[in-house]
Amino acid sequence: TTVTSSGNALDARAGGDGGELVLRVDDIELTSTAGLGMNIDGSAMGAGRITISEFDDITVFGTGGGTGGIAINTATFDSTAGGAIDEVQADRVTIGSSAAPVQGDGLSLVDVSGALEIDSSSSSEGLNIYNNGGTGLLVDNSTGSTIFSLEIDTSSSMNSDITTTNGTAISLNTLSADIELDTVSSMDATADGISLTAVSGDVFIRSATVENAGNDGISLDNVDATTTFTTATIGNATNNGVFANNSDGTVSSSRLDNDGAATGIQLTGQPGNGTASFSATNGTIQPITGHGANIFTYPSVPF
Repeated sequence: TTVTSSGNALDARAGGDGGELVLRVDDIELTSTAGLGMNIDGSAMGAGRITISEFDDITVFGTGGGTGGIAINTATFDSTAGGAIDEVQADRVTIGSSAAPVQGDGLSLVDVSGALEIDSSSSSEGLNIYNNGGTGLLVDNSTGSTIFSLEIDTSSSMNSDITTTNGTAISLNTLSADIELDTVSSMDATADGISLTAVSGDVFIRSATVENAGNDGISLDNVDATTTFTTATIGNATNNGVFANNSDGTVSSSRLDNDGAATGIQLTGQPGNGTASFSATNGTIQPITGHGANIFTYPSVPF
């Protein structure tokens, strides 16, 4: 199915009649010249009114006048609506391209619940986002009223990449994650390049690049997850190259190159069970004005 519109190409909202909406989104190409590729919004009537049971083989084409890729607010991912949550499995979600990124957020999930898995295989890509002027992958469940898990996998032959200009590449807040991405890039963000807040589980990024972030290059706040960057390159972050605060998880990088931030690495606090650790086995740290590594009450910091 191909949909082209000057408004939102696909728009689904919870109505005022007290009914429920179950959406099966599969094998669809969306183009909007002045709106969102996909807008699913149950916020007006509250949680439990929109269930997404399929979310697979989706392409959103970028246009110069569009306002974003996919925006989902107050919906439940559940492959069998009703009863216990059954994970929704997707093989390919492509938002924008290197030649034509979407304008605004790429994939935005706000106050969502349930479980979503986006996989790549030997013949199908997983999650790929190219966007400008917003956040590439945004999950915001900071109200604390919903429980959501997100799994993203890659294969040896098909990548899952996020490329964002003039914005944050990844912003995750309050969820359980099992995320594997190949490349993540943020250029000229007004805030952090990569931001994780109250995330549990595992986040693995093979190659992360952040240039000219308006705040921290990589920020981890109250994170109880194993966060791994095979290589991380951070240039000219306004505040800290890497910031970790009150995080019990493990943060590691085989190579960290951090040049031009005010402070190279800032590690502060640590709640809970005392298992937090940070390691960077290779690379260079060259701050402009502050400390190379500023560490307060962090239990394990091997360099």
